[in-house]
Order: sequence, then structure tokens, then C-alpha cells
Amino acid sequence: MEGGSVTNVSGYVGYCPDSSGVVGVSDIGSSWCNSSSLYIGYSADGTVEIAGGGAVSNTNGYVGYDHDATGTVTVSGIGSTWTNSG
Repeated sequence: MEGGSVTNVSGYVGYCPDSSGVVGVSDIGSSWCNSSSLYIGYSADGTVEIAGGGAVSNTNGYVGYDHDATGTVTVSGIGSTWTNSG
């Protein structure tokens, strides 16, 4: 996503077993706002890449939630943020 925004309650990246999910939030003005929790690798492989001034926010963030899950988060570039308020 470049220059756009997504708002939801809870976010899941890599939810179902034997699947994978990738989310990219890049560029100034791009954001993903979760009013509750964000799960990166809930029951599968999940990847979130925040770059170029992008922003992700949530209350509680979980990386590699289940025992078989793998989660990866990369935050790079000036102004890029991942904010966990919980």
C-alpha cells in the first residue's frame, strides 16, 4: 500500500495453517491502524514490512503467535513506525 490507509479492529497476517501472508506499508502517508490487536503469523507464516515513512498501529502486537507460526516484522527508513499502545 502506498499513500493509502486501512483501518480495522483486529488484523491477522498468516491466519490459516499452511498459508502465508505478506503486508507492505510503505511511503509517507501510508498507514494501517488496528483499534485492537495485530497478529503477524497467527497460525501460519506472516510478514509485515514497514518502510519509507509508513506507519502501523495497534494495541497489542503478536509476532509468531501459535507454536507452528512464524512472524517477521521489518521497520526501515526514516519516519517508519510500528506503535503498540497496549
